[in-house]
Amino acid sequence: MRTVDWDKVPKSIVYFTLRDLSLEADAELVTAASSGLEVILIGSGASDDHPVVAARWDVPGSDVEASAESLCAELRQAGISPVGVVAWRDAEVPLAASLAKALCIPAIDPAVAGTLRDKAQQRRVLQGARADLCPWFVEVTSADDFAREVETARFPAVLKPTGASGAKGFFHVPQRDGAEAIYQEFVEHCVPERDEMFGFNAGRALLEERVIGTEHSLSGMVLSGRPYVFGLADKRLDHDLPLEYQNQIPSALDAVDVQRLTSAALAAVAALGVNNSGFHVDLMMSEDGPKILEVGGRLGGYCINSNVIPLVYGVLPYRMLLDALTKGEPPTDTRTLEPCCRAGMRLLLPPQEGEIVDLGDWRSLGADGRVVRHVATAEVGDDMVAPHKKYKSYRVGYAVLRTKLDEDFDAAADEVNDRLAVRVKPLARI
Repeated sequence: MRTVDWDKVPKSIVYFTLRDLSLEADAELVTAASSGLEVILIGSGASDDHPVVAARWDVPGSDVEASAESLCAELRQAGISPVGVVAWRDAEVPLAASLAKALCIPAIDPAVAGTLRDKAQQRRVLQGARADLCPWFVEVTSADDFAREVETARFPAVLKPTGASGAKGFFHVPQRDGAEAIYQEFVEHCVPERDEMFGFNAGRALLEERVIGTEHSLSGMVLSGRPYVFGLADKRLDHDLPLEYQNQIPSALDAVDVQRLTSAALAAVAALGVNNSGFHVDLMMSEDGPKILEVGGRLGGYCINSNVIPLVYGVLPYRMLLDALTKGEPPTDTRTLEPCCRAGMRLLLPPQEGEIVDLGDWRSLGADGRVVRHVATAEVGDDMVAPHKKYKSYRVGYAVLRTKLDEDFDAAADEVNDRLAVRVKPLARI
């Protein structure tokens, strides 16, 4: 009988749609290749002839259970036995969980994935377990609901869809006066014709107290019930746009507050039942302590795991995730490591809305020793429009930066952005 060296037999991993940022999508594919895995891509993000992609299929439909059963049958018919299933975006987490369960592969529980996908249900579960970590909130499903609940709401407030992510459909409600008009604008904005994500939980919204404080995110994973921390990031946002445009690791907060935020995030992850999965917790440090904004059942984006954490701690979160899910290898908890630098991602922004007439001095970015990688995402002639009008249309590119630990990262990132000197002309119509 011929002896088979199973270590040399190609193994497959199922990826659902890759992330939009090219540095992240590239890292997702490179990590699979370096792990000796062929990718079965369900959705989009890479060409069919990409050397790492063995096959690419479309998502069969919107019904999670039916789609999982269909994909499972297709894989078996093709003779493919994946060793892992990974979702990179919130939208695909429930389907990835259901497919993994059908294939008997370790992954997040489908019921937990469904809870994480629904912002209102996630809030209710967390409220029951750790009310101290939740801002005031209420779910509304109609104008009558909103008119009733707004009378006892805590202002300033935020109105957002229960099924969207990436700040899509976020509307600020600063006070009671004029709130109904904002709700009507919200309803008219959050339609599937504008973005298919608004079709999930259509008609359901979350009205919650706007937390005032510093905003952060914790990245990590849970393997066999044990949490591992990859990094706590400080975030910068423009709430008027609204837009998250920068992150940095390690956090500039003192050690006590870092511990408080980390403990709060891990408490939320445990309360929600996250296991055998990456996680991403958005949270804030308010005057009343840590408050959880939301928990995702996948690793976070904005280059935090693909580029930033590797620079700061010398570990590879994507590789650790794949090794944990496909081999059961415990990842490294970066709380045991010392950071070697400060790093983060910065969206490169135009000075204002308008049509780009000059993309600026990109050569200066390449010559700046603080800029590790940079990518242009816009061209001359493109319209720069605020995110609440058109998603992902208010950026000319992005850069991954690195500074010394004792340097002011915010100032360095601002300098890089300003030196680019993008010029725009007013739009005839926005």
